[in-house]
Amino acid sequence: MVSPLSSVLEEHYPEVIDSFTEMYSINDAVAEDIFIETKKWLWLCGYNQSLQAKGEEGASLFIDDSLLIIDKMWHTFILYTKLYTIFCNKHFGSYIHHYPTPPLQKKQQADRFDKDVNYLEQFELRQRKQYEFVSSILGKETLIKWYFEYPETFSRKAISQLHLSSGQ
Repeated sequence: MVSPLSSVLEEHYPEVIDSFTEMYSINDAVAEDIFIETKKWLWLCGYNQSLQAKGEEGASLFIDDSLLIIDKMWHTFILYTKLYTIFCNKHFGSYIHHYPTPPLQKKQQADRFDKDVNYLEQFELRQRKQYEFVSSILGKETLIKWYFEYPETFSRKAISQLHLSSGQ
């Protein structure tokens, strides 16, 4: 059973925020906002798993460059293994696993984008389905934040610069 989103968002882990702001040159308020969005992502993953477990149609969720800052916060949260495990079990009934894409697979995907029109079309369809799922479950505001605002503010290059400027 997945907890209501409001319950998930009530969880506070200052140590996660502190670690994130140590790794990235981001103030506490921005880090807290990113953590809220990360908890929303995790809730969406848990909700999606519950739909699929009941035989209902969910989405094939994935993190692309648009959600990279959420992925970085997720990594930080996972480092607190006990807190993260308790959080997942409490709110989702099981651990929400993180499945990173290995570098070789990323390169192969990039090569396919360049060479295979069908692969690009399939990716765009999957991406569109994810956008629709996010919007229908979490609302248009979340969709805009994750896929339009975050990519502008937290591009791969910007995140790298924030990481370097933190002294790590």
